[in-house]
Amino acid sequence: MGPSGCGKTTLLDSLAGRLPRSAKLSGQVLLNGRASSLTHGTAAYVTQDDVLIGSLTVMECMMFVARLRLPSSVTHADKLAKVNYILHIKALCMGCCTVVAVIHQPSSEVFELFDKLCLLAAGEVLTYGPTEHAVRSFESVGLPVPLHINPSDHFLHCINADFEDHPNWFTQTFYLTWRNLLNMMRNVGLFWIRAGMYIMLCLVLGFVYFQLRHTWHDVFSRTALIFFGVAFLTFMSIAAFPAFVEEMQVFIQERLNGYYGVSQFVVANTIAATPFVFLIAVLSSVTVYWLASLNPSGGSVIYFILDLFLSLMVVESMMMAIAPLVPHYLMGIAAGSGLLGIFMLVCGFFQPAGQLPRPILYYPLHYMAFHTYSFYGFMKNEFVGTDGWGCPCSIMANGCSIMAVGGSERRFSGEQVLASYDVWSLNKWVDLALLGAWIVFYRAAFLSTLKLKERISM
Repeated sequence: MGPSGCGKTTLLDSLAGRLPRSAKLSGQVLLNGRASSLTHGTAAYVTQDDVLIGSLTVMECMMFVARLRLPSSVTHADKLAKVNYILHIKALCMGCCTVVAVIHQPSSEVFELFDKLCLLAAGEVLTYGPTEHAVRSFESVGLPVPLHINPSDHFLHCINADFEDHPNWFTQTFYLTWRNLLNMMRNVGLFWIRAGMYIMLCLVLGFVYFQLRHTWHDVFSRTALIFFGVAFLTFMSIAAFPAFVEEMQVFIQERLNGYYGVSQFVVANTIAATPFVFLIAVLSSVTVYWLASLNPSGGSVIYFILDLFLSLMVVESMMMAIAPLVPHYLMGIAAGSGLLGIFMLVCGFFQPAGQLPRPILYYPLHYMAFHTYSFYGFMKNEFVGTDGWGCPCSIMANGCSIMAVGGSERRFSGEQVLASYDVWSLNKWVDLALLGAWIVFYRAAFLSTLKLKERISM
């Protein structure tokens, strides 16, 4: 106890092992009578900050904590009983109802609410009667309750050695994924507004380039449409960054309390985000593809969807990798925007790759930019195997002069279009595979950064 500013919070930070690196701690913190470096989960610290996922109800917040923390041997019904007990026990008792509660390890405040206690172990009744009777029973067998210790904690430590059991990796990942899916569905800004923005933008884009034809002029129109999809549609993914920063704050607090590991958080976030990003890619692609009359050959629209989907996932993964490195989400948005702007410039649309200065811009930025693989994949999907592109004027394409003679129209192939943009000859599916590799790279970088920061702060 003490007035404001006397050091209560600093003392708690010291005991919980959460002092900033700039602070100096004198003396020792003893754990079970021995000096110990506090690790994540050793001390569950309920801070004054309300760091919760706003789209979940109180019941759901408590249930996910129960599922992440309680042993896998505890059934779902038991976990629900614990949460229901905490939420409703006082109201039920005040209504003159008799309450029979099944609970694992109550706090001292909850323990004081009990009138009688039936203590079980291995299917046997150890003691039953008023709570004071249990204290006397343990004293009679040489196990008195230590001073200032919660009696229920003492009882359970004496009869149960299974306190280190926790849900396994897959169980924690499952519940984190479930929670993230609920958040995505209920948080309007995370998905629904984004999806609406993408659909409206693609409608306008489709009508701007409505029913393109097979002329040289429309080659530029198709290329511009493709680049806009690569550049701006992916750029809009940055809008989800502030919401992810809020989710990171929840993760940091839960990680410090030892709820789950870093890998569970990264994997669950990836699984939960994938269907929503894929749905955005499908809605956007279907909206613009036939309005603009893009390549009608079989399978091309499927490739278009996959290319856009993987490109959106790369941006989300890149922003995740940036999040732990910046102190504020505005700095993250600025850093991500700057990187995306550079990647757009060197992807081969504004300047063919062969004309980029070799140091830095071509090696390595052209190959570091995921826009390169996305843009080249879209271009191959649109032009490879096509011909009959009409040109009524004199033009140079692929080093070959295509001249209009006597007003007649010359024809050229889609491969000549690709050559004019210095698009490499690798199969378009290789470009998709490289986009997938960038997703793995950025997610792995995010995981490694979180683990490194955790190790430094310990």
